[in-house]
Amino acid sequence: MILAEFMKNQNLRLVEFAGVDSNANSKGKMFISLEKGEAVLSFSINGELSSDEYLKIWVLTKRSEIYLGQVDFNPVKYFYKIEKIPAISENEIKLFSITIEKRRVVEFLPKRILMTGKVR
Repeated sequence: MILAEFMKNQNLRLVEFAGVDSNANSKGKMFISLEKGEAVLSFSINGELSSDEYLKIWVLTKRSEIYLGQVDFNPVKYFYKIEKIPAISENEIKLFSITIEKRRVVEFLPKRILMTGKVR
């Protein structure tokens, strides 16, 4: 129901994600409405996440990296809605990424990039 309702939006863009490194078999798609600041994400990942990990969605623009939202992965859930995406011009977008993050960080850990994607 999430996707069907979201697809009524105008000016949707499709971001296709592909896994990187050891996550090469991971893939995903995200429909994003830059005007409304919302997106619907669907993906499959190679392997599992531990209970203290979650996923963060980012966009790399010409000026900075911007946090878009986070999801708790559930292997039986197909769609995740992301809301309150900041205003971003499509011309500024270089790349989207999904990272694996730890819930409790005792020390600074570099991001583990799961997938990257571009607007199609």
